[in-house]
Amino acid sequence: MRQQGCTAMAKWDVKPVKPPATGLAVGLNRGFVTTRRPLRPRPSNRKGKLGSRVKMIREVIREVVGFAPYEKRMIELLKIGSASTQKRALKLAKKRLGTHKRGKQNRELRNRMAVMEISCHDFGDFVQTASAGDDRIELVPPTYNQGASFPEKPSHAGGGRLGWMSSVA
Repeated sequence: MRQQGCTAMAKWDVKPVKPPATGLAVGLNRGFVTTRRPLRPRPSNRKGKLGSRVKMIREVIREVVGFAPYEKRMIELLKIGSASTQKRALKLAKKRLGTHKRGKQNRELRNRMAVMEISCHDFGDFVQTASAGDDRIELVPPTYNQGASFPEKPSHAGGGRLGWMSSVA
């Protein structure tokens, strides 16, 4: 039978202190009376915690590689914003990632990305800076290189494989 009020704790959470023993052989706090000594934190307690180095590496990889095809599809579904597309995005994530919990977590991240993309369109040329684990979105005005000049698109559509770019080169 399941215990009532039992909550799951992460490894790195601090466990509640056990009340002192009563010295009796029976009862809730039975046992010999001793002085409790604080235990040192073990390296195994840190398992699964995200370090700053790994976080930075993952952000760089995400910027370079981009999104997987299923993640792009999820973002497109979440941009629509209806309940049915939210459910469809979760279903897609569950299928790809294997569990409901991972699917929900991934959908939440992609939802943030979709909100960032939509807000980027609303603010024109402003660039968004936000990390994957951060809820805040900071808008930074773009910096334009004064010396760079881009070729103007000609009025007539150039022929060839490259289209209008073939006439520029």
